[in-house]
Amino acid sequence: MSFTFPEPFVAVGSDFSTANLPERKDSYLDDIRTDEDKLLWKSTFRNNAEGRAELELEFGKGIEDPDLDVDEAIANIFLHFKMDHSKWNEESDGFSSEIELPKMKHILHFPRLPELISGVKKTAIPHLDRGKIEWKIEVGTESKGVRLNGLTITDSFNEAEQKLISAKWNSTSVLDIKNELVRTESGGRTHYSYTFPPASDSIIRAPQTLTFTTGLKRAVFEDPYPSHIQNTVRLSHEDPTKLDPDPLKTSSTAEQIVEKVILKKEGQQISGNRVRWKNQF
Repeated sequence: MSFTFPEPFVAVGSDFSTANLPERKDSYLDDIRTDEDKLLWKSTFRNNAEGRAELELEFGKGIEDPDLDVDEAIANIFLHFKMDHSKWNEESDGFSSEIELPKMKHILHFPRLPELISGVKKTAIPHLDRGKIEWKIEVGTESKGVRLNGLTITDSFNEAEQKLISAKWNSTSVLDIKNELVRTESGGRTHYSYTFPPASDSIIRAPQTLTFTTGLKRAVFEDPYPSHIQNTVRLSHEDPTKLDPDPLKTSSTAEQIVEKVILKKEGQQISGNRVRWKNQF
């Protein structure tokens, strides 16, 4: 039994789970057998000769066992696809794809891709016990699917308060981009910029996430008053017409308040002349 999937899906791999194997398994486990090692079923997920994603199921003799526990044979198969961007691109007006399975049909709609890069969100994730702050930058939050090649993300902050520790791009894998940043200074702030590679390398589509980690400098903790640590991100492009003209859609600022250092000391008499002192920062 085989099922063929429509464009623009391309087969990548598969895994599965069953009642007996509730955890999802790696794709190299492609069959299920009884305790007597009789084949119940086997699955193969691949791209066929026509380049179409295809799932093939083969049922073995074990499925005919009258004493078979149904839970042994039932499984969830997880299929992993990637998109063929030559079928879904900026020139496409959008389309629908139908996936037909026994007694059911799934229709997936692919809308027209947005033309302008819009939406950027910045979030502060504090690790103050380690003197660090992670700044999560989400790009293209309001224009999912838009091409980001050539887009520059610039992160700005006051280096009297912070220093850059790391910069990562959370793509299909986590990429270290610190050495690819361009550092500049202006207006009393330091700016670190990263530009997505050109389209000749590969097409990059929104949304994408970058994480910049900064370390807090000693002056922040020595300040007797709470410190308002701010980081700002701005988007720019080699072709400005590709950006949303609304500046609120291409910049974002996040803030992390660092409270002043407080030393609190408490004493507790344990017994007789013994006292336990608790120092809390």
